[in-house]
Amino acid sequence: MTKAQSLAGSYLWTALGDGMRQVLGFAVSLVLARLLTPSDYGLVGMVLVFVSVLSSVQESGPSQAVIQFGKDPQAFPICSTAGSALGLAMAIALFLAAPAVAIFYAVPALEPIVRVMSCVLLFNGVRSASQGALLREFQFRRVTVIETVAGFSGSLVAVAMAAHGYGAWSLVANLVLASALQAILIARAVRPQWTPLMATPLSRAILAWVLPSLGSVLLWQAYVNADSFAIGKRLGSEQLGYYAIAFRLAMLVNDRLGAVVSRVSFSSLAGMREDPARATGHWLLLLERMALVTYPFLAFLYLCREDAIIVLLGAKWLPAAEPLRILAIGAAFRAVSPVTANFLATQGHTRWNFAFSLLNAAVLPAGFWIGAGWGGVSGVAWAWVICYPALLLVILAKASSLPGAGWARLAKAHVRPVCLLLPVAAMTGAVRLLIPGDPLLRLTASLAAAAAGGLIFLVLNPGLREEMRRVFASARGAA
Repeated sequence: MTKAQSLAGSYLWTALGDGMRQVLGFAVSLVLARLLTPSDYGLVGMVLVFVSVLSSVQESGPSQAVIQFGKDPQAFPICSTAGSALGLAMAIALFLAAPAVAIFYAVPALEPIVRVMSCVLLFNGVRSASQGALLREFQFRRVTVIETVAGFSGSLVAVAMAAHGYGAWSLVANLVLASALQAILIARAVRPQWTPLMATPLSRAILAWVLPSLGSVLLWQAYVNADSFAIGKRLGSEQLGYYAIAFRLAMLVNDRLGAVVSRVSFSSLAGMREDPARATGHWLLLLERMALVTYPFLAFLYLCREDAIIVLLGAKWLPAAEPLRILAIGAAFRAVSPVTANFLATQGHTRWNFAFSLLNAAVLPAGFWIGAGWGGVSGVAWAWVICYPALLLVILAKASSLPGAGWARLAKAHVRPVCLLLPVAAMTGAVRLLIPGDPLLRLTASLAAAAAGGLIFLVLNPGLREEMRRVFASARGAA
């Protein structure tokens, strides 16, 4: 198998696995949204603010350190020990902080939820280094199967519990069970190894590499969860539930696609450290291909938001339509930052990622807090759209200054995606003007029109068709 086939296969299997989980997760979300209330979603969303921030340390610390330092046989035991110890410490800290979280939000029902969800941090810590070892060896197919099985099992339990009236606890059970199963299966694939010998030169080298990146990730998680924090504190669980659904729909494709590309791109870009021009070309190619998917989807979602909510979730979720409209405008920028951050990190520029995260952590929480007071959940959505693109220029400027990059090439990477967006939006908008009335009929017709617009663009672009053929051919060879 060639390196190109291996890389294509890695993206394919990660995309397939994440796609399967997203289809499953989206289907479960539709069922749960009809069984649960916005307040149920809001309660769990309040706790996820803390769990997500702490989990990011585990994902970006021991896991990525194994990928970066995996050639040394002592790296895995060191990272495995650090990951497990960190997970245990975080789980205990969150468990003990449960009363304080409940008091802060003035919601007593949060205390037991926080305590149960603290288990997620322990499970994540145990599997972090083992998962990094699998990713370093491009074992994405194996990781895909494990994550899909874990996600499917958790989803089944969540639906059953929601149908029997367990409310927010059905969402908690989904998260905890999926995390536990994933930890068990990952640990069976690559057994964790623990060592008492932590004070070594290699440990210090790993720590020196991890800290700037870890600081960036912590700050990133702090500001990307600051919107939920502000809404939960100022507006309550019901409004947070509406916002959570709007945010999930807006980020459905680009965040998930970004997660796929981010996971594989760190390994692939790390393998191109000795060839900066090649790494730059790979980064730009990833940006273009991500935009080819996200831009038309966001245009469709912007135009069809109310019909989509009524048909998929039910009329009780219509208050989510306005924040969804706003979030769809700026959602594409969220897909740019993870792969750009990976590009800079693997090229030795982690301090720029830290500076970007520091700026966002300084600006966005204040914007969300002000936005929540000024315009409710829509005000928070506007804070994303206004602030984030301007701050994104920090890492884009640095990335564009590296060998083989430049603003012209960065702009060129978005030409075809914008050209694809135009026929999709035009045909979708035309159909919506011609078919008033029934939301299901209009949504179905709009979807067909959007697909037709995409096909027209594909027919008129033989170069893109050839690129797609080569990608699938390489992926088949890897499979």
